[in-house]
Amino acid sequence: MSFGLAVKRKYVKEGQPNVDFINCKIFGKQAEFMQKYMAKGTQIAVVGCIQTGSYEKDGKKTYTTDIIVEEVYFAESKKAEDSY
Repeated sequence: MSFGLAVKRKYVKEGQPNVDFINCKIFGKQAEFMQKYMAKGTQIAVVGCIQTGSYEKDGKKTYTTDIIVEEVYFAESKKAEDSY
């Protein structure tokens, strides 16, 4: 399963985005857990490793960076979650 992780920047320069979107991939039981218990906007913490790669499309080489998630945790209280 793939998902985008939105990470808010602590310091933002004028004209720059205040959020970075990081591509993540998760597999197996962790993916099942995430699909069952987490929803868009839920604050989470992930543990994993960075994987880089590249592919060519229409003669143009594109480089990719993904987080391969090994563990995922809730990063907010149940009370905060209920307010969504």
